[in-house]
Amino acid sequence: MAKNPKRVSLRDRYEIAVDEPLNKYDNPPAMAFKVRHLRDASRELMALVCDPKLPIRLDLVDPLSQIDSPYLMSLKDWGVVDWPPEGRRCPVLIYEPPAGARVAASLEDDFEPMREEEIIKFFAEPAYQVLREFQEFDIAHRAIRPNNLFFGGAKGSRLILGDCISSPPAMAQSFVYEPIEACLANPAGRGMGSSPDDMYELGVTILALLIGHSPCRGMSDEDILNAKLSMGSYGALTQSSRISLTMMEALRGLLTDDPDERWTVEDVGMWSNGRRGSPVQQSMQSRAARSYSFMHKEHFTCRELAHTMVSNWNKSINIIRDGSVDTWLRRALGDDTVVNAFNEAKDIPEADADDDNLIGRCCIALDPSAPIRLREFSATVEGFPNMMALHAESGEMRNAFAAILQYGLIDFWEENQPRPRLDLMTLYRDLKRAREVMTRTASGEGIERVIYDLNPTLACQSSLVEAYYVLDINSILPALDWLAANQDDVRYLVDRHLAAFIAAHFSGLRGSELRDLDNQADPNLPTLASIRLLSLIQERETRVKPYTNLGQLAAKMLAPTIKRYHNRETRERISGAMREAGATGRLSELLSIADNNQVLDDDTRRFEMASNEYHDIARRLDQLDSDKQNRMSIARELGGQVSSVMSGVLTTVSLLVIVLFTFLTAS
Repeated sequence: MAKNPKRVSLRDRYEIAVDEPLNKYDNPPAMAFKVRHLRDASRELMALVCDPKLPIRLDLVDPLSQIDSPYLMSLKDWGVVDWPPEGRRCPVLIYEPPAGARVAASLEDDFEPMREEEIIKFFAEPAYQVLREFQEFDIAHRAIRPNNLFFGGAKGSRLILGDCISSPPAMAQSFVYEPIEACLANPAGRGMGSSPDDMYELGVTILALLIGHSPCRGMSDEDILNAKLSMGSYGALTQSSRISLTMMEALRGLLTDDPDERWTVEDVGMWSNGRRGSPVQQSMQSRAARSYSFMHKEHFTCRELAHTMVSNWNKSINIIRDGSVDTWLRRALGDDTVVNAFNEAKDIPEADADDDNLIGRCCIALDPSAPIRLREFSATVEGFPNMMALHAESGEMRNAFAAILQYGLIDFWEENQPRPRLDLMTLYRDLKRAREVMTRTASGEGIERVIYDLNPTLACQSSLVEAYYVLDINSILPALDWLAANQDDVRYLVDRHLAAFIAAHFSGLRGSELRDLDNQADPNLPTLASIRLLSLIQERETRVKPYTNLGQLAAKMLAPTIKRYHNRETRERISGAMREAGATGRLSELLSIADNNQVLDDDTRRFEMASNEYHDIARRLDQLDSDKQNRMSIARELGGQVSSVMSGVLTTVSLLVIVLFTFLTAS
């Protein structure tokens, strides 16, 4: 990559102008830049360069590419490019930009209010058409607000919905535009959402277009949330606003806090086409006959009390244990369902009788539609994947997530839902599996594996390849090759995050490689295991591509394994062969030399034979040396032995002579 290029190419099809920002189309944190189509220079295009540290909504790319609507900013393509301002690779989205400006430059700004008939014709009717297609794909926009609306068409004759995939769902959305359940969650844990969430955002945006600014402007997020909790969304957002019956009907229907009673896409379509009915009465939680006082606040609903308990976590255990909440629920509220749920929340096994568990369960019992909360952790069930993707490095968040799984708070939340959430069945299964996976400590397991299992489109978070933005298994080797070319001190090729990413994405046979990464007995085995694992990935490619930088780095990292060989000539021969194999960029060839069991066994056998021969010679030399030191005693011993032999021989000869003489004399 050039040092400061002014143009960046995407798949030799688009050229992104680094020096031509289009600030009017920014969708923070994504930034807009001018794009030239290399085959059709007449086309007006722009690129949204996304924050590579946030998981973008890649699962929406395919359905959005199929939606052809003049009322939705048209997504043309996407990809990953080397982005010089960041000094790394970043994801980019190629859009056809709207012809006009934003409706509101900022949610803090005033803008020209629209007449009711203009809102219906230029916004409600187009939004109905777009959201109907979203509903058919079972996806949600989650970014409907005035500063993400653009004027389009001739002389701004229509409104166009802007980008919705450059950042996690609703993470950048203002409190005002989110339902209460989403406001109660951490922004990262609001979840993918569904059509009722879009309907709520649509209602708030209609109100903003009507009054010329965002509702509740100037209020803090906490004040907005408290107003919604105590007054209901419609009451909180329309304070001091004069609303006609026509608009009141739509706003009451869209801003009701019960998603089951909220207007659907079809209701919006009928209303925008002229059908009129009676305004929906706001659905409020049951209010107690008298308030419950806690932390100097008076609470009339269970939802308000649960929110205050979460905000004052450590002090909440006292009002649970002293029985005052039970008394208030029975005498002032009189809702048997809540009373029974609260009693069940307190009925937990002694092994799990932890204060955090008790408070978390009681908050679910008081407000079952709220997110699951445990101290600083707060996320809807469908928001758990994004929450862990963005906050897993935080020890507090990781521990809270583990505790939620351990205590079974997700199961308790599910039991308290008024209707089964069939759309979450797959996620329930994955989260239950995560409870077991998190307890494993081996490479390829643990919290890192959970993150990638729950977020299949998340880029690998390993510090080794994070800057390369690795989204799939085929990008790992190019990323490591890039690392080898740009980093001098690389000490390992597979860390825990990369091992977990491979375990989650690589369907090929891995053998014992992941297990061997943790081997402490043999210092060479982890390095060999990591290169074997990468070799398996390389050999699985349809067309095996060499990675010379990676090969040379791998050969360098394998150099210490030469010490396993005892023969000097063998070491020199294998060392040279490893350098040559590394230069080819084929990891399997390198391994066939560095990890050749036949050669290693032969070297070991020869070494053992040489060792035995050496020890035999050494013993013989020791014996000779010992003999040299004891020559006199040996001479005496040898002389004695010779004398004995000679005397024996002489005696025998003498006896034979006597016997012979006697025999001859006798005859």
